[in-house]
Amino acid sequence: MKAMGVMMSMKESRQLMVMLEALENILKCGELHFKNQDGNNQFVIQMENEGVLDNLEEVQMHKNHLVFEKAAAILQTYFVAEGQEDEELLKTIQGGGN
Repeated sequence: MKAMGVMMSMKESRQLMVMLEALENILKCGELHFKNQDGNNQFVIQMENEGVLDNLEEVQMHKNHLVFEKAAAILQTYFVAEGQEDEELLKTIQGGGN
């Protein structure tokens, strides 16, 4: 996974799109077949731990709008934004108390 993160530093749009497609396919596979006992995608956890998430966030700054859109879609689909996790927990707690 770490190598994929390094490869995301490429500037060529076509190469980045291929890398993003591969990353998305890995994450889809993890969503379907590789969840841990808590129901979390193991590939998402591994990517967060190895810094691939940081690389993916940097790709959002790419000048090609297709690369930006693909990276943003992956982040939105598979990764919880900072603070969002806390908000979801708070909603669960508040909803459970009613």
